[in-house]
Amino acid sequence: MAGSAGRPAAARAPGVRPAADRDGDGVTDLHDACPDDPEDLDGAADFDGCPEPEVVLEITVDEAPPVVRTMVGEQAGGAVLRVERVPGPCTVGVDAPGFAPVRREVALGPGGLRLHLTLAPVPGARVAVDRQQLALAEPVRFDGAALAPSAPALLDEVAAALELEPRLARILVRVHADDAALASARAEAVRAYLVDAGVGEERLLTEAGAGAPAVALLVETWDPPA
Repeated sequence: MAGSAGRPAAARAPGVRPAADRDGDGVTDLHDACPDDPEDLDGAADFDGCPEPEVVLEITVDEAPPVVRTMVGEQAGGAVLRVERVPGPCTVGVDAPGFAPVRREVALGPGGLRLHLTLAPVPGARVAVDRQQLALAEPVRFDGAALAPSAPALLDEVAAALELEPRLARILVRVHADDAALASARAEAVRAYLVDAGVGEERLLTEAGAGAPAVALLVETWDPPA
């Protein structure tokens, strides 16, 4: 039988058997730390031949408005996330816009681990995130076409929320003002500030029009995790 590029396939030497792989995971028994338990190819130590234990995070939200609960996958008062890690010490944490970050140092054993983490709202947080919009607790204020002195601090919170939530892949900055030209200038002022604050230009679109003065930050594209 011909091999690749028309060459004859190499014949197996007499008496030589293929390397044993009892669990069929592609890691031969000679190099397999767990020859009877197949590797699960989860991105964590995929070639040691062992399935990694699972960290199960039970997340509940403490007195959060529904718009923020959606952000952390709220289902019947909470969410469950599953992550696989190599056994040993590790830091487990959850970050969500409008909440105090939670961190827990744990030792992960072969049997896995189940943790219950509670997210507490940050007092005074002005930005809440869901799959439709970034809801602001107060308006972005302007001085003519420029940002008013109070606006940068609020937009810094918006930039921080976007950094914590990369699934918000594209945001539409929609601005209305007394006339379309003023609205366009204000939309550009918001976009430029967010870019300077570290938000990628490719994540921001602008839309302007005449109408009652307002700023809306709408989610155009939501990319769920793979």
